Amino acid sequence: MRAFLAVIASAVVLGGCASESKAWVRPDGQAINPAQLELDKTACQGELSKANLAGPLQNDHITTLGPSPRATDVYRDCMASRGYLAAKGN
Repeated sequence: MRAFLAVIASAVVLGGCASESKAWVRPDGQAINPAQLELDKTACQGELSKANLAGPLQNDHITTLGPSPRATDVYRDCMASRGYLAAKGN
């Protein structure tokens, strides 16, 4: 049971890291302020955490290591609301 919980915890941590490691661009072509980007990524991680608390974003069982499509959507939508788009290829 402990090993199973460790795998789940690892998947959550790795899933969060996967979302944050994307390259982001601004659709208006403006330069990205690195400090503001970090603040926005942190805020969106908070939104992702709130969404996870509101209801599971994973299936009843974990089939892959990484974020679920719904979790990715929550994070991506939050970043879009702050003026960012995921760079092509990410």
